[in-house]
Amino acid sequence: MLADMVLDRLGNNLDNPDSAAFSSLHSPLMEFAELKAQKQIYPGGFVRMAYIDETDNTPQFCRSYLPLHYDRTKKWPLVVYLHGFNQDNPEYIRWWSVYKRHDPTSDLHEAIFIEPHGRGNTQ
Repeated sequence: MLADMVLDRLGNNLDNPDSAAFSSLHSPLMEFAELKAQKQIYPGGFVRMAYIDETDNTPQFCRSYLPLHYDRTKKWPLVVYLHGFNQDNPEYIRWWSVYKRHDPTSDLHEAIFIEPHGRGNTQ
């Protein structure tokens, strides 16, 4: 998925990428570095998760945000944000907030905050 995000931001052209698009690569490259270092779970961070949907065998994504005072040895409340959306249902790599790396809701409520991508228009 991260490779798909990078390719999409570069216009699917690795031979002659648009240098103006380089700033849009920061989030997926940071996430890749965190995964590679096995340091993606940290206070104030987020973890991108996915499951394979039995309906059509496609990955369905969501993000889990951790509060600033997160401690993995403690139990935490969980908030699942079942949001709607406007307009078309874009591919996940083009979702309007796919780059978001923290949500203040997790700090405000001192809870793990999960935001699924969802399927279909639920607005």
